[in-house]
Amino acid sequence: MNFIKLSPAENTTILINNYLQNKLYPEVASKVMDYTYLNAEQVGFIEKPQDRESLFRLEMSGGEFCGNGVLAAAALAKHLELTSNNNFKLESSGVNHPLDCYAEQSEQHSYQVRSAMPVDYNYRNWNYKFQGLKLAGRMVQFEGITHLLIEDREFLTDQLIEQLLKELASEIDAEAVGLIIYNKQEGYSIKPCVYVQQTGSLVFERGCGSGTLAMGIHLARKRKESIEIDVKQPGGVIKVKIVASAGKGFIVKEAFLETEVDVTCQGTILI
Repeated sequence: MNFIKLSPAENTTILINNYLQNKLYPEVASKVMDYTYLNAEQVGFIEKPQDRESLFRLEMSGGEFCGNGVLAAAALAKHLELTSNNNFKLESSGVNHPLDCYAEQSEQHSYQVRSAMPVDYNYRNWNYKFQGLKLAGRMVQFEGITHLLIEDREFLTDQLIEQLLKELASEIDAEAVGLIIYNKQEGYSIKPCVYVQQTGSLVFERGCGSGTLAMGIHLARKRKESIEIDVKQPGGVIKVKIVASAGKGFIVKEAFLETEVDVTCQGTILI
């Protein structure tokens, strides 16, 4: 199979551009992500679009929505010279409409990418008891992934985070579940961990687009205004922009993510 490996904020993403049967996605993705093969954090598959205006469709291995997957796919479109325009549309799993994307080459094999994000979500307070600990935060549910935002606590070790996330994933009906530990000292930063049910992969991601989007929605709701902020992650910075209505009540009208995407390698994987 032909692959291209991309790195949006070091959230290493493999995109397979052979057409495969959907039922093979989880098995293929599990092998592709393995250290023996391409050692990546996530895998997406390029499909024919359903909408004529879209260049192609991105289907993530677990059927989830992935913000960084969309950014990587947008960079792929320019890398493969599928369009001469910097503005174009892509489709994605977890979203029921095409997404407006912008990609421009910034350096050799690097692209500055911005994409619209889905604005359909549910938001609520979240409380949970785990191993004698009382946890509180916010839950942000998108179509293909649910994120739990918790302010940084020293007692939440990596081992506890893994155990907590697997327990939560068994109780939440979603293709993927993320635990986003955030810190608001000297600007906002996150430590994302994501579990994909169908592939069984649990990864402390170097960057998380949908987690950044969830963080942006949380802050915009808290401030009751539109925001545009840089969110630091272990692998770099992802910018999130939330455009909210100025009228009665709080409504997210538009949302965008932006970051630098590097194309690191491409070739053939033998499975």
